[in-house]
Amino acid sequence: MEYQILLITDFSKASWNALIYGMEFYKKTNAKFFILHCYKDELLKRDKKQEKSESEIGLQRIMQGISFRKENVAHQFETISSKKKFRMLFVIFLILLKSIS
Repeated sequence: MEYQILLITDFSKASWNALIYGMEFYKKTNAKFFILHCYKDELLKRDKKQEKSESEIGLQRIMQGISFRKENVAHQFETISSKKKFRMLFVIFLILLKSIS
């Protein structure tokens, strides 16, 4: 059985530790990890594209860190960068639909 695990990150040490814990917890099973980062679209402070770019760069760094670890070669990872937190529920819903079909 393949597990599908959603991990939400803010690029903090705590969220990295949660990811490593999840990989360790499921090290003997097939698992697909969805790593989600939701960013704000600050109209007054920054360019919209900069927020998305920073989110995607942070997710790339996480994937680089994961590539050095070898808990289970059957683990799969997918990153998701999404605007605003209220969309997080919609993203989770899409992931659940994808896992059912």
